[in-house]
Amino acid sequence: MGDSGVVVGNESVAKVHIHVDDPGVPISYAIQLGSITDVVVENMHEQYEAFVRARRTVVNMPTTQLPRVEPGQIGVVAVTAGPGFGQLLADLGVAALVEGGQTNNPSTEEILSQIRGLGTNRVLVLPNNKNIILAAEQAAQLSDGVEVVVVPTRTCRRVWPPCCLSARTKPT
Repeated sequence: MGDSGVVVGNESVAKVHIHVDDPGVPISYAIQLGSITDVVVENMHEQYEAFVRARRTVVNMPTTQLPRVEPGQIGVVAVTAGPGFGQLLADLGVAALVEGGQTNNPSTEEILSQIRGLGTNRVLVLPNNKNIILAAEQAAQLSDGVEVVVVPTRTCRRVWPPCCLSARTKPT
């Protein structure tokens, strides 16, 4: 009847969880067996599509709110779990943001795109998650002509010292 199902209960009551394309089929079947209550129908395909769209989107923050990096300055690219952290990181001097987090790891290409987009030849990358450090290191290796240092930050709380360093560093 469905792709995945769980049934829990006793002789008089059952709780059923099932994944189906047409929720009418199991609901109609259940009605034939007795009365039903607390029916919840959620569109998993729609939820998945929303997740994929969010996964592939750089934090929705106008570039005018992000600090401008002049050639020769150190630019900072940070992975962030959402616009709230994104604004905080921008306030700390982060010039490019990549959407990511615990179960939402950005690709090497997404990080590399932000490195190249800064227009400077000196960049710090703050992955902010242990699962993203490898992708950041690969992006650093692929960034020809740009000196990239990956600071292996595992959480957003660890970005303060690198951001302060980049804000005080003037072009040489």
